[in-house]
Amino acid sequence: MDMSTTAAEIEATAEAGVNFVDRPLSAVEARIARASRAVLLALAVAVGLAVIVAAGLGSASADSASSGGSRLGGDFPAFYAAGSIVRSGDIDTLYDPARQL
Repeated sequence: MDMSTTAAEIEATAEAGVNFVDRPLSAVEARIARASRAVLLALAVAVGLAVIVAAGLGSASADSASSGGSRLGGDFPAFYAAGSIVRSGDIDTLYDPARQL
């Protein structure tokens, strides 16, 4: 890999009053810059799509929950019932379907 500038050259150009940022990019630096821009653009698109999909899923689940299409709380009712059975001392009947209902 060709490192076209060294630290001494950078210091010499800075002391001479030449702005190091204004110099033309080498071929390697130009490729790195293009790749960086492509990765940044892909990341921005991915985040944008994730936000759009999350917003769509959020409104759909809110609509179905308000219309009674899904259970409220997910796994909470099952775990609450299991905890109530254990707390009451009936550990032997924990896996009995009738007791769980």
